[in-house]
Amino acid sequence: KLLLRELTPSQGKIIFYGQNIQEVPLGVFYSRIGYVPQSSFVFQATISENLQIGARAFRESITRKEEEEVCDMVGLLDYITSLPRGFETIIGEGHHSLSGGEKQRLCLARTLLKKPSILILDEPTASLDTDNQKRILDVLSRLKKVYTIIVATHQREFLEYADHRIL
Repeated sequence: KLLLRELTPSQGKIIFYGQNIQEVPLGVFYSRIGYVPQSSFVFQATISENLQIGARAFRESITRKEEEEVCDMVGLLDYITSLPRGFETIIGEGHHSLSGGEKQRLCLARTLLKKPSILILDEPTASLDTDNQKRILDVLSRLKKVYTIIVATHQREFLEYADHRIL
């Protein structure tokens, strides 16, 4: 909550790109942060619209190719393309439903489309089976070369991927 500016530090300060986090304009701050919560949320909309929500506020356009690339990265592309309407499938309450792991991977893909410089992930593999958990860990291992990634987790598997650990 401190990193997302939902709370103000009672003492000390958090430095964000050389500036006190509380002094960074919110629009600038949120354009650089990507957050994937533990409890993933999807909107009653198409898969494509769900992917673009959030990213569209910071990017003019997102191509289908970009959607396909991030969905492939998180292991959703085959599933989405197997659906009769593919990316135009409406999901959410009263429509096609996704499993917890599919929602979590969709939220990660949505965040990656935003192209933030810092990813904050809260238990990013909690709802995933072992194969998808490994896939996401491999993706995060590759992404840490491009992004600063902060992961809050109880899963020891993350330790081998981390550059720094705070226990």
